[in-house]
Amino acid sequence: MRTLLIAKTKDKELLYGHSILWELSGLDYVVNKWKKCSLGDISIYFKDLPTEDEVDAALKNGAFDLAPDLDVQIPLDLPESENLFIEKSYEEENFNPLSDLCCSATVRFSELSPDSAGMTDIPRRYNAAFERIRDDFHIDILKMPHLLGSFTVFRPTRIEENFKGFQSDDAAGSYSAPLTFPNKRGRIFCARYLEPEADRC
Repeated sequence: MRTLLIAKTKDKELLYGHSILWELSGLDYVVNKWKKCSLGDISIYFKDLPTEDEVDAALKNGAFDLAPDLDVQIPLDLPESENLFIEKSYEEENFNPLSDLCCSATVRFSELSPDSAGMTDIPRRYNAAFERIRDDFHIDILKMPHLLGSFTVFRPTRIEENFKGFQSDDAAGSYSAPLTFPNKRGRIFCARYLEPEADRC
């Protein structure tokens, strides 16, 4: 599972994270150990996990333990969850890890309390770091600050939306059925996995 975590450098508070369930081929680059990209007050950690078990264990235990690769633990205080289906849309710009595929997603998050001004102020406070993350990792927190404080597991899928009969178009006709699954919270949680540019960290 291609996994990326963005956290504060000092206290390791999770700002954003995701895993993508993706079967790697022999042509894909693989990150076998946790790597760190430091941007001052913000750090990015990434690795290709062999199975979903490590993600499940981290969510169950309330922390990502990056040992033995890095002496880092990133707390996960994310009691809320929601299942979403994110379709490819030309009318709505969604932050999708795989722009050509639909995704089912399980989002873990915590509700923001009235005194959580610190989280809402983060994009402005760390503007330069988030600009770098946008350019190098294609995760635009500045444009979509609702992604802050969430961790999402994405499961890409392909869905055929246009159907035609096996006979002629006149006899069977054609049918187009776009599939939509509204999000009760009115928020779309997506992210793009890091590209090889991350090697510059």
